[in-house]
Amino acid sequence: EEGGSVTLAALSCGYESTSAFIAAFKKMFGFTPGELFRQ
Repeated sequence: EEGGSVTLAALSCGYESTSAFIAAFKKMFGFTPGELFRQ
């Protein structure tokens, strides 16, 4: 969702930590959520 936080996205997807979510996101898409939002 636009305007949401990475932490909120991680919790919504069932991750207990933001770092685990970011690692899984990068493994799947090849970039981090932060890199996506900065584009």
